[in-house]
Amino acid sequence: MIEKTIRITAIAMPRATLRKMKPNTSVRISTRDVKTASLRIIASNLKHEGYLFRVSNRGLRDATIVECLKTPEL
Repeated sequence: MIEKTIRITAIAMPRATLRKMKPNTSVRISTRDVKTASLRIIASNLKHEGYLFRVSNRGLRDATIVECLKTPEL
């Protein structure tokens, strides 16, 4: 599996951004745009809809990486 990392410069709607992600992709989001705690809450709320994300800021100073692990099957 090839994992793609996308760097986003600005984000207006974080929930919509996470919903559009495909499995095995990750997004790097600046903490100036969206705080890590907010991304964790959004990922937790989307878990009830069948999505699964890994949110991490380990080793990063001003960014958060969100990795999409699973999307709901339609």
